[in-house]
Amino acid sequence: MSLAPVTAKRPTANYVLQRSQQEYERLFAQVRIWSRSTQRALDELGPLNGRRLLDVGCGPGSLWPELAVRLGPRGELHGVDIDAAALSQGRVRLQGLSAAPTLRTWHAPLEQLSSLEAGQFDVVLARLFVFHQPDPVACLRRLAGWLRPGGRLLLLDFDCSVSCALDGEAQVDQAVQLCNAAFASAGLDPRRGTRLPALLQQAGLGEASWVDVAGRLLPRSAGIALLRQLLDSLATVIAARGLATEVAIRALDRQLQQLAEAPGLVRVPDQVAVCWQAPE
Repeated sequence: MSLAPVTAKRPTANYVLQRSQQEYERLFAQVRIWSRSTQRALDELGPLNGRRLLDVGCGPGSLWPELAVRLGPRGELHGVDIDAAALSQGRVRLQGLSAAPTLRTWHAPLEQLSSLEAGQFDVVLARLFVFHQPDPVACLRRLAGWLRPGGRLLLLDFDCSVSCALDGEAQVDQAVQLCNAAFASAGLDPRRGTRLPALLQQAGLGEASWVDVAGRLLPRSAGIALLRQLLDSLATVIAARGLATEVAIRALDRQLQQLAEAPGLVRVPDQVAVCWQAPE
């Protein structure tokens, strides 16, 4: 992998990562890495056949094949994202499924979804979405408002602060610190996943129904590959905020590439799953 030029196009608004096919592939890789914890969280929701589910910040539909199976042909899957190209990829992913649910997509930021009436959905899913919101409390209130009585809000987000090299390589820790500093410079909290239960309380929603934290240790080659992809996606922000120069970012990437060839383990972000149920 080679780093994209730091002048590459990236999104506006609150999403600080690049929008490109390479970035979509990184998102698909994340789904595979944390698939067991995601499956466990979806299983906790119980049968979803025939339900209406809203996937907020759905991106390229990374979870849609799995959700389609769970919802079945009588279910409805609604996807929301500000990236039209990602939504298009998501629609393609459902083509050819024999028992796909009814699909509807919404190309709009959260605050412009006035056409979505309150109390419509059995499940609202926000995977790696609240992480990118500058006002997570207001975001959670908005998400909860779309639930029917007794409906469930499922939040899946990362705690990036735990990432490290178990063998103490300074270059890995430096890359993690740069990425977290880039998030923080945009007003985002690298520990947002762990803080979701407290944010629900701050939003006036009360306690979560359940919380699950999944940590992962990856072989150094896979863990560093994931870290390099994130560093690449954040390179524009890192350089623009003066956290590191383009030259320094590329030098660090080369060092990481060399480290990846040796045996060892890397701890990647924890995925935190939080479920909240609307009052009956």
